[in-house]
Amino acid sequence: MIVILTMVLVFPSLHLNATFSQENKVSIIFRNSLGQYYSTDLYQTLINDLEKAGVSVSSYNASDSLPTIDNLTAYDILVIPNPGTGFSDEELSLIKKFLESGGNLIIMGDIQYDDRHYGKPNELNSLLSSIGLSNKVMFWGTNDNGDEIKDDSSNVGSRNWQISVSSKYFNPHIISVGIEKVVVNSPSLIVSDPNIIVATTPPSSYAEDTQGNIHKRGQIPWLVAIETSGGKVVVCGGSRIFSDATLYGMGTNYISYGDNEKLFFNIVWWITGEKISAPVRVVVYYDLLDYIGIIVGILVAHLFKLKSKEVLLYALLAGVIFALIGIVQVLVIGETVIGTFGSGWGYVATSLGSQMGIDAWAIAGMRFFLAGLVLVAVGAAIYWLIIKIDEYLKLGIREKLSSVNKNNS
Repeated sequence: MIVILTMVLVFPSLHLNATFSQENKVSIIFRNSLGQYYSTDLYQTLINDLEKAGVSVSSYNASDSLPTIDNLTAYDILVIPNPGTGFSDEELSLIKKFLESGGNLIIMGDIQYDDRHYGKPNELNSLLSSIGLSNKVMFWGTNDNGDEIKDDSSNVGSRNWQISVSSKYFNPHIISVGIEKVVVNSPSLIVSDPNIIVATTPPSSYAEDTQGNIHKRGQIPWLVAIETSGGKVVVCGGSRIFSDATLYGMGTNYISYGDNEKLFFNIVWWITGEKISAPVRVVVYYDLLDYIGIIVGILVAHLFKLKSKEVLLYALLAGVIFALIGIVQVLVIGETVIGTFGSGWGYVATSLGSQMGIDAWAIAGMRFFLAGLVLVAVGAAIYWLIIKIDEYLKLGIREKLSSVNKNNS
């Protein structure tokens, strides 16, 4: 019965997230370095989905050894997330030659606040200067005092650093096609050429440095696209936008929110001319298990007269059943369509998986198991509360329920 229920819940939604492998038409290489937080370990969802779409993905570690120019030019795009260490003269020369020979770059930074100077404006600006683009775009500030864009009204999860950006703030561009909303965590960009701006934040945004000083307000650029005499360059303020990093207050990750992943795929489309499609996330979500768990808790508490041992046993059983439902959904379609009130669980490959090596199906299993326990306990607590109110007000509810049980037996 459990298996049949699970299959009924899962299989009607199979068509919502179908992906088909394509012939490799695009190749991407990521740059890693010592101490780099946004290494390929934090881009597993993106990388897996790129590979499913037929994109060849590789990486190199600049702290170990550099690829030769011949090896590097075998790739269409070099992705440079916020660096852990600076760029050597040799690597700057390598990247410049790659761009001049027709290679393309995606350069991403990171925010800075308080004493946590995560962003590396000095290193990123030295890279932009080396490839001759510092006269068009630069990252604001220095390694000692960078910034972070915030927005107290247009944000996600009630965190003012998780900025909600709608299509209204994207300029006409291939990169902007089909983008309805994204969530952004980014430093500000200094843009000298307004024609290269792809997206800004809403007018209610402001940029705050590490000392708490607000140095800019309004629509702040965070994404630009530049065509050079060699290849194309996209500069994105934040590396977190396309990563598996947790989106706080939502129970999911950045790459799985809204059109964040579609935005990266659009960037690849503009750079290479090859239109590849990001996977379609399930947008239908039913919190059916809430009601089932609570009802089970109420029934168990009534049938066993609130005996804690029996209630705990059925709570564990419900947890196991819930876990199976969550695991099967993730294994089959990569989503949870049927779940609890936590609709942010819709895509469960969060940073927990990428940082600790836990698969998405296991994360779903753990979450749903705990949900089953809690919901049955809530149901039992509701029954206990009803009985206490009944005893106090002398409504006779318990007697009526007992008589119903006797008549049924």
